Amino acid sequence: MQENAKETKNSNVTKWITLIIVAIAGGLITKLPYLRETYMTPLQAATGATKTQLGILMSAYGIVNFICYFPGGVLADKISAKKLIVFSCFGTAAAGFWYWTMPSFTWLVVIHAIFAITTVFTFWAAMVKSINSLGGPEEQGRLFGFLEGGRGLIGTIVAFGSVAVFGIAVDEVGGMKNAILYYSVLLLVAGVLAIIFLKDTKPVKTGRKSDTKTFSLANVAAVAKMPTV
Repeated sequence: MQENAKETKNSNVTKWITLIIVAIAGGLITKLPYLRETYMTPLQAATGATKTQLGILMSAYGIVNFICYFPGGVLADKISAKKLIVFSCFGTAAAGFWYWTMPSFTWLVVIHAIFAITTVFTFWAAMVKSINSLGGPEEQGRLFGFLEGGRGLIGTIVAFGSVAVFGIAVDEVGGMKNAILYYSVLLLVAGVLAIIFLKDTKPVKTGRKSDTKTFSLANVAAVAKMPTV
């Protein structure tokens, strides 16, 4: 009985640690590509881009996002959610450091395309799968409710921090670079936390014929026909 109670307690601790770490990563991961939403004028000054060009950057991000959503789920079935989340945090941070150097507009488009890959293709489905695996059907609402609430809370807290680091600069260009650096460093921290605390899980084999390493359009079609979908 004591061993069972201890195992349950450890399981609950692991569950909450996973939820917290994934919520932190989820709250941070899209801050860099959506800087325009908060810092339109300073971003224009720092990048030298027009409003139309900033719109093009978001279009590049959105188009690659749209393309990446579909294969992202397949990727999450093949690779550990922990590895994908760590890669996403570090990859977004690396693109953020590049962003901080304020390269030419062409390279800014490339950076936003990279953001789409690291925030959607390698992250989104992995985030969902890591939370989905923490409990049975009866727990999904509570787990995802906590995830969304946690992401929102983390997003709000770090946004206040970005305003603070923006404000210590002597001008808006310096403030913008401070904010980009701030978010990039926080993503590195989130990646390190994921390495330390998340469990490295592997896809579960059920022995069914559908469990195959080969991507099948027939399986996609079968899922698409489900009334729930």
